[in-house]
Amino acid sequence: MKRDRPLRVFCICGDSDRAETESFIDMHRMGIDITVMLWPGTASYDALVRAGVPTIPHVLKWKL
Repeated sequence: MKRDRPLRVFCICGDSDRAETESFIDMHRMGIDITVMLWPGTASYDALVRAGVPTIPHVLKWKL
């Protein structure tokens, strides 16, 4: 499928599970412009940083 504009994704989560983290990494590898905001110091955060996924460390104070 040809797109005129690149696909961009912004995800906000707490500490995501392994499947969710891997889906973020896969999207990044597919060329999707993805940024994930999540809790710093977690296994998910570390895995995303190691994979080169742009991340924003932030602790949510309430549910969205």
